[in-house]
Amino acid sequence: MEFDDTQKAELEHNERWLDAMMRPAESETTTARAREAVRVALDEQWLGQYAAPLPSAATVARVKALVRHELTASHPPARYRIFGALAAAAAIAIAVGISRFAAWTPQEPAAIGDAFVSAWEALPVDEDLAAVTIDLAWVADEMETQTSSLQLRDDELKLEQLQDRIDRLFSEPADLLGTS
Repeated sequence: MEFDDTQKAELEHNERWLDAMMRPAESETTTARAREAVRVALDEQWLGQYAAPLPSAATVARVKALVRHELTASHPPARYRIFGALAAAAAIAIAVGISRFAAWTPQEPAAIGDAFVSAWEALPVDEDLAAVTIDLAWVADEMETQTSSLQLRDDELKLEQLQDRIDRLFSEPADLLGTS
């Protein structure tokens, strides 16, 4: 198929237009990010041509000497280290002594249970404790009756409100239905 010059020019124009439409439009943010990435890559390339600076041997020796001096100066005297070791040993000895003492004392579960039962049985005999128990029972009963009476009063109020609504509904039906 043969095209004349105007058709070829129009075809080339359309191809360029279509090519431009296929590429995403660049925004300012995208352009700024691309420039920053190129700048970082160029900086890394420029820094890569130089060797990393190393400290001199005299500087390293001086730093090592200062660190050794600080480490030896910061150690507590020997007597404090001994006190720490003695404190740890004393704690271990106390723990062992308590465990051995507990193992030597007879623990009879039946005797502990009997003591608990006798203490429980002695409670009602104590007059002061019995009076307190009676007072607490009275307080619990009063709270229960007050709560139930409040509940009854609340129910009565709700019933009264419901009755008022029903009365209004039957007394004024035209107002409620929107007709006059």
